[in-house]
Amino acid sequence: MAMATLVRFVGIWFVAFATGSAWAVVAIDGLDDMDLGTWAPASGTLSDSEDFCVAARRGNSSNAGPYAVMVSPLAGAQFELVSVTDPGVAIPVSLSFQDLLSGLSTLLTPSVFSSREMTGVANCIGANNARIEVTIAAGDLALATPGDYRASFRFTGEGTANQTLSQDFSLTLRTLPVIQISGLDPIDLGTYDGVSDLQGGDDFCVFSNSATGAYTVTASGQGSNGSFAVLGGSAGIPLAVEYDDGSGYVPMVANTPSVQANADDGGLDCTGASSARIRVRALSADMQTADGGIYSGELTLLVAPI
Repeated sequence: MAMATLVRFVGIWFVAFATGSAWAVVAIDGLDDMDLGTWAPASGTLSDSEDFCVAARRGNSSNAGPYAVMVSPLAGAQFELVSVTDPGVAIPVSLSFQDLLSGLSTLLTPSVFSSREMTGVANCIGANNARIEVTIAAGDLALATPGDYRASFRFTGEGTANQTLSQDFSLTLRTLPVIQISGLDPIDLGTYDGVSDLQGGDDFCVFSNSATGAYTVTASGQGSNGSFAVLGGSAGIPLAVEYDDGSGYVPMVANTPSVQANADDGGLDCTGASSARIRVRALSADMQTADGGIYSGELTLLVAPI
């Protein structure tokens, strides 16, 4: 007798439900253009910051979630401010981001996302949870040609891959002329032999961020009304002073500005070199009438940009 075989099929069904689990940056509020003001040499390193809000949520829920950040230059590849009048001159800028809720701070790399561990908020209503910090080194500011500088950047928040939101902002800055004299050393004229003039000099640095390298120098001494002299007791011996900016020595007149050129613009200390020199001379005729002894004095040089 034929046997009947019963085969049963059991169906198992899987149903996938959309959970809305993707974290997305849904709002960036309060990130405005920043005017960093006018920088002067006495200000040192420049630092400024701006607080704003980044809202990151899971789908359409009210749950706040984490996010990553990125800042990208809208022109060029580096964080820098560019001269408005000379696009070839730029000032390097350092940008960092701080999560005000967790206290986490990260130094930003141009066009590179940070780790996705910043603390979002559900809604940007009256609370800031983010901070952009700007730092510019005093040395970089001093080397920049005086004038106005500007750059635009794009801030991007990322919840998960392709879940991003961006907002642009700009930085502006003005710099003033900078001039500095350094490297002046004492000058020893030696001992008078009764016959010869005495002469000595020194090489030093004059730095200026002027585009032309022009400046004035004013010299004053310790003689009457600022005249050039060395003193010994109540007596004095007059000095002749000459200045060389690289074009040759020229006589200086006490308390009178003298126009010079060729200030160094490569570094505040002329990168260890010199850009000017001074020569001091005591004439034999003046020393013959002076009492014997040790004579000394100070010569003050004041440089100013043109």
